[in-house]
Amino acid sequence: MYFCADMPICLLQHIIRQQAGIPYTEIRRIEPASDVNTYIESFYVLPCIPEPSDKLTCNDGTLMMAFMSDPRGIVKIGQQGLQIESGWFSASFTANTYLRLSAEVEWLLVIRFREDAPGNFSPKVSRQSFGSISSWGETGEGQALLTSVNRNATAEAKVHAIEHFFRTLPKASIPACGLLKEAVRSIRIRKGNISVTEIANELKVNSKWLERHFIIHTGMTPKSYACIQRFVHAYSELLANGENDLTGIAVDNGYCDLNHFIKSFKRFTGKTPLQYYKQNTDTAGK
Repeated sequence: MYFCADMPICLLQHIIRQQAGIPYTEIRRIEPASDVNTYIESFYVLPCIPEPSDKLTCNDGTLMMAFMSDPRGIVKIGQQGLQIESGWFSASFTANTYLRLSAEVEWLLVIRFREDAPGNFSPKVSRQSFGSISSWGETGEGQALLTSVNRNATAEAKVHAIEHFFRTLPKASIPACGLLKEAVRSIRIRKGNISVTEIANELKVNSKWLERHFIIHTGMTPKSYACIQRFVHAYSELLANGENDLTGIAVDNGYCDLNHFIKSFKRFTGKTPLQYYKQNTDTAGK
């Protein structure tokens, strides 16, 4: 069984490391063309490696699409065993969800969209945790995209096909929100350690206005988004530094105490930090 290390949580780790200026050589970033980068943040190529077990997926609510290197590839998602061929999208917060790719898949091409992108598309992107790209749209737009991408073998050629497709889509309805981008930026800079009231005060807006518009553009509340950012930083620190100082990891990442950190970690992974670390260490050592 092939799998890339913890996709897409490894992608969130990669973005965080990029922001901190730390190289992450396993993932390759492709810059989108200038006429589509208002709604596509980046393309990422994630190499797959042999893995015997299912891997954690965690989406921060940002719309993403993933295309498999081989159109015969299959992904199985979650305990219910949802099975999707060729490519999938995720446009909602996910937690305690694991997935597995079939052996044909050597790499994934992931599109990460900007925070307000879903409101700019027609047809609309539904706020699903996971869905097949082929099912997107009311008149076959998703299947057309998938067919176009699957005609190409290399990541670069697939990127060009994706960019061409999105150029042809009519742009819609919800105008870009500069304040939303500032709110997201504030949360990311502080690694999730900021309250909704503090963000609203920084932006000089009402807290209810902020929450309402955050949900319109991202499908989630700013509090939920901050929780995800805090978790990803703590998760990265746990994998990097080990389980010897869980209290220190909790404090470093803004949790009020160790119990709060354990409860949050279990919500995202289904396991305590110690259980998760030992399981992943044992798997890596085999």
